[in-house]
Amino acid sequence: MDPDCLTGISDVYSFRKNNEDGKTAGCIVISEEGPFDLKVMFLAADGAPQTIESLIYALYEVIIKTGRTDGFIYFTDHLDRAINLVETLTGEERDLYRIKGLCHAVMLL
Repeated sequence: MDPDCLTGISDVYSFRKNNEDGKTAGCIVISEEGPFDLKVMFLAADGAPQTIESLIYALYEVIIKTGRTDGFIYFTDHLDRAINLVETLTGEERDLYRIKGLCHAVMLL
């Protein structure tokens, strides 16, 4: 892995979930874009709904605690997987969040 790919990753808004064996079950890697916005750089999970739920809940909790609710969270996914998650979580069609191409943004809160 190229060490430069880790540049800009937020240690405040990025999370890892471990399973009962202590191994990584999922993670969400976020970068901070300016004073308000967040960008999902990477999201991976073992497929369990509880893993995704705990990652999103952890992100939600820290957004509330840090008061960073005036921005947007950006999902950029060339395989369309991140926006599938957004559609599922929000119940809204992806075109509502489309900025251009495969870039989508959702209001934080």
